[in-house]
Amino acid sequence: RHSVCLSSDDFFLVDTAKFDSKQQACSTLANCSGWWRFSRIGYSEDGTEAIVHTDYDHPKYGLMGMGYFHLLALMDGDWSILARDMTWIS
Repeated sequence: RHSVCLSSDDFFLVDTAKFDSKQQACSTLANCSGWWRFSRIGYSEDGTEAIVHTDYDHPKYGLMGMGYFHLLALMDGDWSILARDMTWIS
C-alpha cells in the first residue's frame, strides 16, 4: 500500500509554448527535474476507486521518460496506489 500526499507548492505550471523547446524551458528553471503530465482522473461510481495516467520525461537528457496507469483506492480516508502499469518507456 502506497500513500500519496502532494501539495500545490510541489508543482507549478510552465507554458512551454513560450520557449523554442522543452529543453530550453527546463534549462531556464532552477532545479528542473523534468515534466510530469497527468490525465483527467476517472472515478468509480461510488467514488472509492480512481484511475489516472501519468507521463514523465526529462528534456535535458533527450529520450528519458516513462508513462504509467495508476489504479487508486480510497482506504480509511486516504488515497493509496493499488496497482500501476507501465505504458511506455524511452
